[in-house]
Amino acid sequence: MKIFLTMLFSVLLLFTACSDDEQPAESRARISYERDSLLTVESVFVTLNDGSRMWNFKPENFRRSDTDTSLYFSPEVDTRIGGTLKVEIALFTPGGQTIAEGEFGLPMSPNWRWTIAIIHSAADPSVNCSDCQGSDKYEILIPGYDGEWIYVLWRGGRT
Repeated sequence: MKIFLTMLFSVLLLFTACSDDEQPAESRARISYERDSLLTVESVFVTLNDGSRMWNFKPENFRRSDTDTSLYFSPEVDTRIGGTLKVEIALFTPGGQTIAEGEFGLPMSPNWRWTIAIIHSAADPSVNCSDCQGSDKYEILIPGYDGEWIYVLWRGGRT
């Protein structure tokens, strides 16, 4: 009986050590934008700050999608698993004039991935985004874009 209990305890200990619940928690984020006449490959600058680390994405950090040549993505970054992820967006013309800028915060939690999309549009794209968890819009500060906005949409999901 003593051997049986020792073996049972060993097996239970092994299963507990290999449990999915013991996987390290992680949280991730990445940025995307759709290139057009205003959002060019030279114009998008984004800063992510999780309170302990900061990532500055410049135009050269974004990579074109393999499946849609107008979509660009930042590298995915590992963030803290708690607190607020501060997102700052600044868009510039090739001459350095500010197109639009803004900031917002996203809650960070374990095993979560945020995707943040920057979109230039006259119509609010969040209307057709059933899985978006939030959006914001920023005024375009240069002439010639009356009635158009820079929209930022975010969606999250389990990693």
